[in-house]
Amino acid sequence: MKAAIGAIPAHEWKAFHDGEVAETVHYMNKTKKVFRLIVMRRAQTPDLFADRAPWRYHAITGNRADEDAQATMAGYN
Repeated sequence: MKAAIGAIPAHEWKAFHDGEVAETVHYMNKTKKVFRLIVMRRAQTPDLFADRAPWRYHAITGNRADEDAQATMAGYN
């Protein structure tokens, strides 16, 4: 899942509440069924004493083809 999130191009991230949202497709290792992966990321506060990633991610899966990532994320929030 990390690789799928890392492969989302920068231009696909859209502003959403206090972060950004984008989507991609993903499948589990033991199945070939593909599903939507909707990801929200928020900037993390830098930590002076540890190496931290600049983003904190939250992902949900779904199969609603009739709505965009923002609408799906809003429904889950």
